[in-house]
Amino acid sequence: MYFLFFHLSLSDTCFSTSIAPRMMVDALSKKTTISFSECMIQVFTFHFFGCLEIFILILMAVDHYVAICKPLHYMTIMSCHVCSVLVAVAWVGSCGGIWNSIQCLTKIL
Repeated sequence: MYFLFFHLSLSDTCFSTSIAPRMMVDALSKKTTISFSECMIQVFTFHFFGCLEIFILILMAVDHYVAICKPLHYMTIMSCHVCSVLVAVAWVGSCGGIWNSIQCLTKIL
């Protein structure tokens, strides 16, 4: 469970830092425009870490379900190896969220 908390806090930190630095720069400077490439990088990192956070929250829901409904089998079902594989799948699945936003962007442009 703490393994999932660590990855949730990591994704949440990266999620908030993908937007906040640019907002601070814009608040302190007179020039508030952003180039297209900077905007796309910011959108893709926002989508990536947003998808990652959702996937890890889903994993935490599964973890809590197993802990409540099958407490005697918890250690065998949610072993360290299984949690590592599920988090790796969440990181790879977040790349799918970026792929989806790339496809939507190319349809718009």
